[in-house]
Amino acid sequence: MTGEARRAEGIRYRPEIDGLRAFAVVAVVLFHMAPRLLPGGFLGVDVFFVISGFLITSILQRELAAGTFRFRDFWARRIRRILPALTLVAACTLAASFVLVFGPEQRAVGKQAVAALLSFANIYFWREAGDYWGAEAEASPFLHTWSLSVEEQFYLVFPLALWLAFRMRSRWIPVGVAAVVVLSLAIFLWGARAFPTATFYLLPMRAWEIGAGSLLAVTLRGRIPQTPLNGALAVAGLGLILTSYSFVDTLGAGAVLAVLGSILVIAFGRTGPCAWILSRPSIVHTGRVSYSLYLWHWPVLVFAEPMGVSGMGGMAVLTLAIVALAHGSYVLVERPLRSRRGATPWILVAMFVVAATTALRPGYYDSDGFNVPTYYQDTYSVQPGSSKRFSKRHRGVHNPPRMGSETAYHESGITVGAADGPPRVVVLGDSLGVMWSNTIRGAVERLDVQASLWSAAGAPPFLELPLDPSRAEALGFATPRERFEFDRARMEAIERWEPDVVVLCAAWSRRQKEEEADELMEFLERHAGTVLLMEQPPLVLGVGRHNALQYLIWKGLVPDEGTRQYLLTGADRRDDVDRGSRFVERLLKRHQRASLLPIRDLFLKGDQALVLDGADAVYLDSLHLTEFGANLASVRIADALRAALSRERDKE
Repeated sequence: MTGEARRAEGIRYRPEIDGLRAFAVVAVVLFHMAPRLLPGGFLGVDVFFVISGFLITSILQRELAAGTFRFRDFWARRIRRILPALTLVAACTLAASFVLVFGPEQRAVGKQAVAALLSFANIYFWREAGDYWGAEAEASPFLHTWSLSVEEQFYLVFPLALWLAFRMRSRWIPVGVAAVVVLSLAIFLWGARAFPTATFYLLPMRAWEIGAGSLLAVTLRGRIPQTPLNGALAVAGLGLILTSYSFVDTLGAGAVLAVLGSILVIAFGRTGPCAWILSRPSIVHTGRVSYSLYLWHWPVLVFAEPMGVSGMGGMAVLTLAIVALAHGSYVLVERPLRSRRGATPWILVAMFVVAATTALRPGYYDSDGFNVPTYYQDTYSVQPGSSKRFSKRHRGVHNPPRMGSETAYHESGITVGAADGPPRVVVLGDSLGVMWSNTIRGAVERLDVQASLWSAAGAPPFLELPLDPSRAEALGFATPRERFEFDRARMEAIERWEPDVVVLCAAWSRRQKEEEADELMEFLERHAGTVLLMEQPPLVLGVGRHNALQYLIWKGLVPDEGTRQYLLTGADRRDDVDRGSRFVERLLKRHQRASLLPIRDLFLKGDQALVLDGADAVYLDSLHLTEFGANLASVRIADALRAALSRERDKE
């Protein structure tokens, strides 16, 4: 924001602020391209918030003092600053989605575009996509615009509050801003554990970061004396930012490091080593184009998968594409329109035209030729359900009424099968445990034994022992406290019952914590018999979390009685699948009572996965099976349970 930096200073442009912006945008891009390389790179957005708060408040403060502030002029500048490049990126993203995103999902992309253009993307993603790190959010090409919406919402309210305070008691301004910062920070720190999704996206929990920059502006006002200590403080600030990028990998108190570091750099970074680093021409230039880089990088990365771009070579191509698009929009759109006052009405017209095109998105495909698939989603889950969101995503899928009570997670799980004595089989799992539950129920009923089901979407069966409520994390729609109760109840139940067989169901291809897995396995060796590690189904290429029926129609696969049809497995996720297989192999080697329950071969033909058998869909999405698909493994599961129960009886 070169123009804002100059306007804020009124006297001298500060290149080190643009340099700091470069450190922020590069961190965000690297995090999205290779999160393992820079696990805290998402905190670059927090650095942006501080910079924005400082610059915009400095502008407002100077204009209020000079008597030149006008609300119309302020918001017109925001429109010229934000909307031209955003509108261009939105138009290009919508055009690309028309080619690369399968039809039914294009409506969702259109809604995301409207939310981004009208500055409520953060609210949209909080309500519709959920967890920022979840698969559904990561497939949204407008996900990154949540931060722009947070800023614009802040600047709808803050100028009015500042104007009123300036007219009434200007000396109250620092105290008022400080109060907002402290209150918002307190809510953020509490909410990061109690309701992390809302805390990530919503303004009340993010206002402290923008407010920190604002507080610096209203208290600094050019009065920082230049001393030799300043350079050291600025270097320390830059160090805090880089430390947060390297070591903070979750939402929480680690954000304070990035914010405090940004404050130190802005306040004391005019001179010294930090100023020299941040003022290098290449770094300053990157900072100047940072807004366009930020806008373009995420849709390019999202569309890389459907375009088949992957690997190191693919990353190089994507990097070049992001840089080229960003420089093009900066030179041709962002920079020319920023100071062109007469362009504001035309910018708004262009924005509304692009938003209107979203109404042309195609509708759903007709899936009447398929048998209606059934999926036991929250029916066998021991956490509060999410049927509303499930029905919205997987239209045309039958989701049976809930079986367990809302309090099952702190009672005794969901018990199925014969009712004499304690359960001999216990199932622990995440969403795959829920998926297999009805098939396992059928197996234990045929074997005339009782089973207790303890599965919850998003909750791997492993856990850190001994249990500690302070370490508990939120679970879907359960609070950290409820998650702790869930874990404690299932462990106490196993200690009490000492079941013959424990079945562990998990999406092994998702990153698991090996230490927690070993702790659970050692616990089960003391309190249970055989442990069966159930393989996960093959991943199907391209389906993602989409409605599989709609995807099959889009791919040209329609019901054909007596014919089995296949799609390529998720070769783009091969590293994840291999990592999961190696994880299971290591558990089997280290724990003698563990056995593998193989099911993958039932769904594979070469490098293709079975997706359609006659008129029956096998998959719900890229990983989860329908009831029909899960029942293809019913004989295998029943045989494995029978053999394990027989071994345990022989030991007696």
